[in-house]
Parts: sequence; structure tokens; C-alpha cells
Amino acid sequence: MNKKSNCKVNQLDKGEELVESRFTFRFRLRIEFWLILGVVVLCAGILLWRGIKEKTAPIGIAVISYDGEVQMRIDLSSEQDKTFTFEKNPKVQFEIQDHAIRFVHVECPDKLCEKSGFLRVENQTAVCLPNRTTLTIQGSGGEIDAFV
Repeated sequence: MNKKSNCKVNQLDKGEELVESRFTFRFRLRIEFWLILGVVVLCAGILLWRGIKEKTAPIGIAVISYDGEVQMRIDLSSEQDKTFTFEKNPKVQFEIQDHAIRFVHVECPDKLCEKSGFLRVENQTAVCLPNRTTLTIQGSGGEIDAFV
């Protein structure tokens, strides 16, 4: 009789452990769910904030430099959509569209500058090293804030 009572006690202990492990597993799943949901909401908020910030940023001035010398300054807020080159380097073609500017056609081997896309936000820069051409967006004041 003593052996049977010990067996029942052992079975109860195993059952309690099973219930406890299920509770721990569910609790851990619940914590992981809320943690993942929090990270997703945080990332979505950051992306939304950056998108709003970029769309509401003031339209700047495009500065095109060749060999370290400024060749053109274009006020993107008043410029019409067009495609153009500048006389010192006709191998480089630019496009202005919807108050943004980009390298559209460049005669160079890698064409990385074309892949940089449209620039519209202050302090964005695209460079074509083989053609020694730089495209930078400055603030509408045209002043340099700092050198880095």
C-alpha cells in the first residue's frame, strides 16, 4: 500500500510539472508576441516619421561642381522639369523633375551616380568620380552649416 501511495504522489508531481511547463510556455509566447509587436510598431513609426520629414523638408538649391569648382546653382523650387548638361562636361546629363534632380545619363564605366536616384533633401550628395562631377543639395539659404 505504501508503494501505491508513492506512485500516486509521483504521478501528481509529474502532472503539476506538466501544467507548470504549459503555463511557462504560454507566458513566454505571450512575452515574445508583445516584444515582436513592439519592435514592428517602432520600426513602422520611424519609417513613417522619415517619410513625413522628407516630404515636408524645404526645397533646396542644387549645386553642380566640376573638378571642385561650382558650375551651376539651381533653385529647385522654381525650376521647370527638364534635362540638361553643362558646357564644361557634356558627358554628364542631369534631369530635374518634381523639384528634385538626378544624374540621368553619364559616360562612365560603373554608372553608380545614376543609381543614386533623385536628390531633393538638404545635404544629399551624388558624385561621379570618373567625370569629377558632384551634385549636392544645399538649404534654400545656400549657407554651409558645418564641414565634416
